[in-house]
Amino acid sequence: MAARILGPDQISQAANMLRAGKLVAFPTDTVYGVASIPTAWAEQEPANLAGQEIELGHDPDSVYLRKFKGGRRELFSLHCGSVQGALTFTSPRTHAEVRVLQALAPTGVTVVVRWHSRSLGVRVVQHPLGSAFLEACEVPALATSANLHGQPPLNDPAAIAQLPGLDAVLDGGVLPARPASTVVRLLPAGLQVLRRGAVDDDALARAFTRDLQFVCLGNLNRSAFAAGLVAAMQQWLAQRVAGFVPAWRVRSCGIIANPQAKVPPEMLSAALLHGVDLSGHVPTRFAGGGPADELDIAMGDDAAAAVETVAQGEVANLHVPDPMGGPPAAYQAAAQAITMRLHFEVMHEWAPQPAKEGPGRDQADAELESEFRRKFLAGARS
Repeated sequence: MAARILGPDQISQAANMLRAGKLVAFPTDTVYGVASIPTAWAEQEPANLAGQEIELGHDPDSVYLRKFKGGRRELFSLHCGSVQGALTFTSPRTHAEVRVLQALAPTGVTVVVRWHSRSLGVRVVQHPLGSAFLEACEVPALATSANLHGQPPLNDPAAIAQLPGLDAVLDGGVLPARPASTVVRLLPAGLQVLRRGAVDDDALARAFTRDLQFVCLGNLNRSAFAAGLVAAMQQWLAQRVAGFVPAWRVRSCGIIANPQAKVPPEMLSAALLHGVDLSGHVPTRFAGGGPADELDIAMGDDAAAAVETVAQGEVANLHVPDPMGGPPAAYQAAAQAITMRLHFEVMHEWAPQPAKEGPGRDQADAELESEFRRKFLAGARS
């Protein structure tokens, strides 16, 4: 029996059907998707769902979608009608996660974020009808492409209505042929492109990669190390991760920097504990703020006032005391503080991808994460 085809004036009816556990196809800015509520509500009577909040749960899954796809074990993405909906349902833990969802999720990109013990793809649908439908649902909607396993996605509502197990199709017309969404996952200092699609790597970089400037007094210790650490992390990941897009265009400077000055031996030694080589560093004088979307980070109160006066974009302060002239332990303490504050306050935690692209992926991710932490974070924990 063919699924019901609902017109654009029946959004509320489509949303009510989804809340009642029905499968509803809807248009996105790439192809049609099929949406469902999470498994946690699969056994509830429709009447019991009225006025209740449907939670995504620790393991975002849908028995309805799984049955539709022939019982295959695959990951379903959270589809939202707005960035605010995505932020509400995922509750991002860091500024970096908020930024990537705001910058990329509405552009035809599925963003993979960490969700409890696994990962979750998040997509913000820009098609007007599809977006309005997802907003009207007011609950998390998991979705997959409108096709049977092994078949290409369908763009014609009449053909989609013939798919077995589907309950309704929200008719947004026949969609033009478009690439599927680009899929990316978060890394500590960038992104990995898992699937190339509607948004190419250059467009990802324009939307995602951001200017980052560290500022201290002499640009010999704190800011030099912070910039070197971010650059080393990004270079290391780029050499090991296919499809890597860096998070930052990074530089450092000092309020009273002297290009003839040399990094103290104590700072050179402390930096090497974190995989950072400052032997060739040349101090640069602070020349003011950069682009409007730049993140300027003062390393301590001694530089914060000067940065805040001229910065055009966001300003942060890591509150790390200047170790200059102190014992070796002061330099080591500064490097440790900078490493941990950058990792947990500016960047984001590692987000491994569950195995869905071939055997051994979980193990490979675990090994990469372990190696990353040993190289860049072990010194901060010693």
